[in-house]
Amino acid sequence: MKSVANPFRLSRHLSTSPQLLKTPQEVVAITEDFCGQILDKHPDVRTLKKLHSKIIFERRLRSNPSIGIKLMRAYAACGQPRISHHVFDEVTGKNVVVFNVLIRSYVNNQFYQDALLVYRSMSSYNINPDHYTFPCVLKACSVTENWWVGTQIHSAVIKVGLDSNLFVGNGLVAMYGKCGCLVEARKVLDEMPQRDVVSWNSMVAGYAQSGRFDDALGVCRKMESLSVKPNAGTMASLLPAVTNTSADNVLYVKELFMKLDNDSVVSWNVMIAIYVNNSLPALAVELYLEMEARGIEPDAISIASVLPACGDLSALVLGRRIHEYVERKRLRPNLLLENALIDVYAKCGCLRGAREVFDGMQSRDVVSWTSLISAYGMNGQGRNAVALFSKMQDSGLTPDPIAFVSILSACSHAGLLDEGRYFYKLMTQKYRLVPRNAKCSLQHNSMDLFKGMTWSPVT
Repeated sequence: MKSVANPFRLSRHLSTSPQLLKTPQEVVAITEDFCGQILDKHPDVRTLKKLHSKIIFERRLRSNPSIGIKLMRAYAACGQPRISHHVFDEVTGKNVVVFNVLIRSYVNNQFYQDALLVYRSMSSYNINPDHYTFPCVLKACSVTENWWVGTQIHSAVIKVGLDSNLFVGNGLVAMYGKCGCLVEARKVLDEMPQRDVVSWNSMVAGYAQSGRFDDALGVCRKMESLSVKPNAGTMASLLPAVTNTSADNVLYVKELFMKLDNDSVVSWNVMIAIYVNNSLPALAVELYLEMEARGIEPDAISIASVLPACGDLSALVLGRRIHEYVERKRLRPNLLLENALIDVYAKCGCLRGAREVFDGMQSRDVVSWTSLISAYGMNGQGRNAVALFSKMQDSGLTPDPIAFVSILSACSHAGLLDEGRYFYKLMTQKYRLVPRNAKCSLQHNSMDLFKGMTWSPVT
């Protein structure tokens, strides 16, 4: 861990101010109760340092574990875990609680490696981690996808006999799931003597993050069969894997959604995404309007999810109203959202709207360019599509297969035979992409360019 300036030196500097400390007797008058009352009120950094500058003059307070713990928590709450560590260093008679507070200080401020280093140092003090330590360090492993350290922690959990603890078990399921070790995650879940909704949601999330939507739903069904009621967290866990699925699965997710209180926007987002991904745009739009009617404020994900449905239905009026909402709520810049706006304007034949969104973007990816290229192509403006494709290349972006499908289609619709041949050659020779299971032929003055192609590099 990087060394930082000693906060006690800073505190001594602060303590020289007449307003903070007038006489040594005032320092002596500070009691543990007084310090506790201030620290329990969640002071800001300035107030915290003023109090800290007085505490350091009194040895019995400076080394007091209770005061030290409260100081550490207060500094961590102010985003200063490094200073929490210096307070930790001053505490005498360290125990597992003091270590847990420091580890949590780092984890809550996203200093995950530092948290793991503190955990590792516990052995040098002959202090064993407890059921509060392990969930915290397992979270650090989950966020950083540190499978190797996670497995070592799992071994330590078994060694100290905490593998049957609910919270530790939940942390292990989440860690293995986040690291893509789904067999290990399921094994931990199945062997847990006690499970709650968090246990099951962690497993759902593990499958979903690996794109295994059907397996994720299988876990939902299993938890219901065991009388564990799914909650908004269950729906949220499904979101990363929402995809085209069976009609039975769509119906099951709808039933799951209907059983919830539905005061969380995430649940609505999942249901809207399910409808959109399964070619049910009318239901998606209907659900979005119902969400608005219930007073649930859509977020960027809600908007990005429903806009494709608006495009499929050519619902330009609703698309524009949603765009106005985006501007009013200042949801831009947001690449996913802006790409969805371009797409809905393109599908509705409103090139001006699509271009305005495109021109107002702070950053663009291949999807942004491709959406506008496709819009020009669908509206017979092949030369504008060609010019835009060239600008995309000049920007340094590499065209993907969908970009080539869009430009070839644009050339086909506009009768740009020579340009179509050029882009086909560019696609197959420079970028080494070829269509499989479909033909792409140039015959005389016509081009048969097929969408829905699958692609692979030239071998």
